[in-house]
Amino acid sequence: MSILVSIAMPIYNRPIEMVRALDSILNQSYSNFELIISNDNSPNPEIDTIVKSYVKLDQRIRYFKQDSSLRTVENYQFVLKKATGKYFMWLADDDWLDKYFIEKCLDFLEKNLDYTICVGKCIYQDNGIEISSNTNKSCMSSSKWARTMSFYYNVSLNGYMYGLIRKICLDHIEFENEIGFDWEIVGSLFYQGKIMVLDTTAHYITKGGVSNEVSTLSSQFKKNNLISRNFIGLGTSFNCSLYVFKSQVYSFNIFSKTLLFFIIFVCSYINTIGWDLLHLKRKVVKILKISKNGVIFNNDK
Repeated sequence: MSILVSIAMPIYNRPIEMVRALDSILNQSYSNFELIISNDNSPNPEIDTIVKSYVKLDQRIRYFKQDSSLRTVENYQFVLKKATGKYFMWLADDDWLDKYFIEKCLDFLEKNLDYTICVGKCIYQDNGIEISSNTNKSCMSSSKWARTMSFYYNVSLNGYMYGLIRKICLDHIEFENEIGFDWEIVGSLFYQGKIMVLDTTAHYITKGGVSNEVSTLSSQFKKNNLISRNFIGLGTSFNCSLYVFKSQVYSFNIFSKTLLFFIIFVCSYINTIGWDLLHLKRKVVKILKISKNGVIFNNDK
């Protein structure tokens, strides 16, 4: 009997994009999967109608409609808890997969037991235009610390989150409702094993949504404070480094945890300080009302 793969889709309010995502899953060359869909109390009734029509056509689909909003982190955790497969992956409702994505990633992981994630090329789209591709890199170091440092120093859009993952590696990971939760999850997976990026298949990711606005992004989480609203890079870096003390994945003495805390903070903030500088620049421009050519056009005295 072939191996069961769990595919999870937290959905909200994008019916057109959702259909594309659903079709890309149901058309996969690998057929032994369960598709777990969680509708996060979407206000659009069309979402419910569309999903139910797919459920009637395919018994592999398990559909849950939330009575009240779970927000992003809780919905991602909800679908994971419902999964029963040996392997697991999330798929956003505005992304889609190459036909052979699951087949090729699964084949690699079955043959390479020291890897926790396998993902294809991540091709980022913005309004139908390809803006970047293959931003993820394989990480084959045998050192847990080296892999963790490499992730936080280089991560940007974090397409690893949507790769095929050994579910047993996710079972020991805590979900924190805070900015950077996806980095915390993937950083823990880097710590547990090697990462492979295949160039023979692809995952198409839509760039946009709440991640483009700091204020909107911070409002999605329960831990919404002054730092997370105004210094997203600092907030993300601090949350990810503090996660070392919260997660049972990092099971070593307090001295080692403290050292890793500082390493993760430095690596991640070097990587994200540009976010804060750009945000501060925009706030200064808005407060001083500076035009594009640098001229102050409405400076109240």
